[in-house]
Amino acid sequence: MVQNAPEGVEVIGLSEHVDYWDGLGWRDPFSSKVFTERQDRYAAHFGPDKVYTPQMIVDGAAELVGSDRAQLLKALTAAKSRAKATVTLSWRAATSLDLKVTGAASSSDVMLAITEDGLSVDVKRGENAGHTLPHVRVTRSLIKIGQTDASGAFAVSVPAAARAGWKTGALRATVFVQTRGLGPITGAASLPWS
Repeated sequence: MVQNAPEGVEVIGLSEHVDYWDGLGWRDPFSSKVFTERQDRYAAHFGPDKVYTPQMIVDGAAELVGSDRAQLLKALTAAKSRAKATVTLSWRAATSLDLKVTGAASSSDVMLAITEDGLSVDVKRGENAGHTLPHVRVTRSLIKIGQTDASGAFAVSVPAAARAGWKTGALRATVFVQTRGLGPITGAASLPWS
């Protein structure tokens, strides 16, 4: 997803569409109040003037304007230097995801995101009226599935089902471990839908 990313950096992107633009005459079909609230909680950490689009949050530790490639590469390089927990994913069956986390901080949140690629929207109003906007890694679902234990470990088999209208061939399951309170993301893994 990021061309010419620093060597050894795996970028696992999640596109979280906020809903505060929906009142301007056109509603983003992928927007969610949940993502707006998540961005607002990040602003409590990064600063009240840090709510805008397009915005990137890298590893829960840096925020930047989504079009600022130089800052993105700097944030990715910094992320590479931080120790990471190990997250292992595998499909047990078509609708059951096995996951294991080791090496994380205790009481870290373990999150499951289901994303979809290959989506596009014909914009009817606003500054992008008349354009078709392509989208990748659109977060269709984001849920907390548990917390790491005192040793920083977590393991579970989670039911994961695609909803009506989702293209299963374009879906991915992503699990990430985040220090409580929207702190740093300390580990992540992603795999195509079963």
